Amino acid sequence: MLPGRMDAAAVQKAGGISGLQIAAAGWYESRNVEQLAEMEMALQEVLPLALKQSPWVINQPGWEEAAQQQAYHDAGSILLAKCCTLLYAGRAEEARPGLMMVDERFPHALLLHPDHTVVQVRKRLHYHEMACVLDAAIKGKHMDVFEFPPERDEFDGYAQRQAVLDLTLEHLRVGDYEVLEAYVSQARLRHLKTAAGQWVTSLICDSLHPGPEEEWPDEKWTEVGEVIQGWLKSKPDSPDAHLAIQVHDLTKFTRERPKNRRSVITKMTEAQKKLEKIGPLNPVVTQLQMTFSMLLEDDFSIAAGYFNEGYDRFPDFMPNLYMMYVHLLKDSEGPSLNMKFLAHLGKSEHAETLALLLCQLPPLIVPITVQGLDPKILAASIHRALELYPHSLSLRNDLGRLATLLKMPDLAREIMLPVGAHWDREKWLGMEEEVTRLIERKMVNKGSEGEA
Repeated sequence: MLPGRMDAAAVQKAGGISGLQIAAAGWYESRNVEQLAEMEMALQEVLPLALKQSPWVINQPGWEEAAQQQAYHDAGSILLAKCCTLLYAGRAEEARPGLMMVDERFPHALLLHPDHTVVQVRKRLHYHEMACVLDAAIKGKHMDVFEFPPERDEFDGYAQRQAVLDLTLEHLRVGDYEVLEAYVSQARLRHLKTAAGQWVTSLICDSLHPGPEEEWPDEKWTEVGEVIQGWLKSKPDSPDAHLAIQVHDLTKFTRERPKNRRSVITKMTEAQKKLEKIGPLNPVVTQLQMTFSMLLEDDFSIAAGYFNEGYDRFPDFMPNLYMMYVHLLKDSEGPSLNMKFLAHLGKSEHAETLALLLCQLPPLIVPITVQGLDPKILAASIHRALELYPHSLSLRNDLGRLATLLKMPDLAREIMLPVGAHWDREKWLGMEEEVTRLIERKMVNKGSEGEA
């Protein structure tokens, strides 16, 4: 009997999804190479109908709609399981045809669960592909020459960021300290960045605590703290291990929202002394020092001093630029100071930082923020960012949205033409009509050229 085949009653019992979806979910989780033959047999059974359905699935469907396009999503889900199994078995070349098939024929496929949750096949597959590529470089100690590959679609920016976050914790958990040390130190020494220009050093530190909208239970805080202590014990002279301890402990301390100001002052004072011993070799040190200053409500000059010291060494480290921008907002002369700050960035050797900073701001405040800035400086900054990071579709989405907010339609169109159908639905949320017009113009131009 074909793996995953179910009668109508069984499909109904499974929440309305096919047996192949149940089977694919199991294969995806196990990544057992011995099940590859089953995956291939199931794929060959469903593929003819799936390919017929493919031209009609032009957008990401909802769960209910996807359940009506069964073969299409079954095929995509089996390809997800098959490709992941091959990738994690070190058989990347064998996985490549399946990766291409997902990209070209099943880009909107979903792995469906009975509880109506879904996995976006292409997004997860690109993540796993990136994680395997990066992990091979880390384990092989090739981070001294590693470069992030060009982004192929709107999910690759996420894939690169998430791979760094996950693999840092993974190598900590398994106690692979020799490999970890080489990885982290090379990322710092090389100022290594993703294809979209995000500092790997910053992402590594971000992995040591939950994101702004996440929460960790006490046991996970303890677990991560213990594995970092293991790293430090193994490498007592490692400045990166010492900094990791500070990032983890201080993030935990601040998220607990201590009410006793004296305890805050004591903790921050101790941390400052430890950071001074680490030295300014890592831009995250400056980030922490500025954070302390904000928590302690110090005079603005103290945070400015930390910022200036870090800026001299790492003028394109975006987290510090963003923190200074936010700090300036709290000053009585905030708007004036921010205008000078942004103008300075746009005229500096790292003019791209102006555009990259504006991309991080809430869309509603961007037009207000740039009032009075020379449009030529803004356009030059955007072009400089495109020159430095030409292989990032996620950054093009950011910059295209920024140009749209700045009322620069010609520039927005120039930015988004190479993006085409790979516009990011999350980044353009609420601005779908605007981005559609930009992409449609490309289609009109192609039609006109064909007629000519």
